Parts: sequence; structure tokens; C-alpha cells
Amino acid sequence: MKGGIGLWLSRRALMTPNREALVFGDRSWTYASWNAEVQHVRRSLKEGGVCAGDRVAVLTLNEPEFLTLAFACWQSGVVFVPLNFRLTGRELGYIISDAGVHTLLCGPEFADTVDEIREEIPVRRYVSLQPRENWDPWSELGDDGSGEGPEEEIGRAHV
Repeated sequence: MKGGIGLWLSRRALMTPNREALVFGDRSWTYASWNAEVQHVRRSLKEGGVCAGDRVAVLTLNEPEFLTLAFACWQSGVVFVPLNFRLTGRELGYIISDAGVHTLLCGPEFADTVDEIREEIPVRRYVSLQPRENWDPWSELGDDGSGEGPEEEIGRAHV
């Protein structure tokens, strides 16, 4: 596909905006609504100082936010670093340090493990899926409900 996997969602949102794209428990997104959330996260990463080539890691269970962050990274030229939640703190610390992670998104189940190694890893921004002291909330990255369109246009697909 021309433009890579990052543009797939934007193209689907143009072709079938009202078709259901993602279902998780009692939550669901159409291609248009999911794409809007990805665009908002992409802008938020940029505003948070994340640039193309930077690394953003995610340590969660299988959550929709995992995919949303992945597409936001792919569309921005940011390196997406998925972390295996079965690893120990020491193993995670090594991977995070070795990868040079800029921003780490973490599910509540793993935040204590990350807090234990926080002084040892060079992460600049910590984002939690649920409110947590000394972590930025996902709500600052997720859909703000503004309906604001994306900032750039590549071909016919907005990214």
C-alpha cells in the first residue's frame, strides 16, 4: 500500500466512515471516530515534543489505546515500541533504555513496576491510562471530543 500502514486507517475513514472499525467490550468506534482519535493523539504527541524518529513505548494489556497509539506513531514517523507485559522490571528497563524511549504509555496494572525502575530509565514523559500521581493522563492524549480535523493532508488521506 502506498504510504504504508499508517495511512490505512485514514483511507478507511474516507471510504467507509460510518462502518464499525473497532469493538472492545461495550465500546466501539467507527472508522471516522477512531481516525479522529488517532489524529488527536498524533497532534498531542507532537505538542508534547515527540518528533519523527523518536520512540514511544506502550506497556498495556490488549486495549484499544494500544492500537490508537500505534497508528498515531506510524502516521507521524515515530517509532512504536510495544513492550511485553510479562517481562520483569529489570528487563523492561533494559529495553526502554536501549530503545531510547521518549514517551511511555502504561496501563494501571504495570505502573508500579515502571515506578520501581523510573530513576533508571531515560523516559521524558510518562502517560497512564488511568489517573496516577506523577503521570500524565491518557485523556490528555485521547479524543477530546472537539471534532477538530487533522493538521496535514497527504494525498486524499488526512493524517
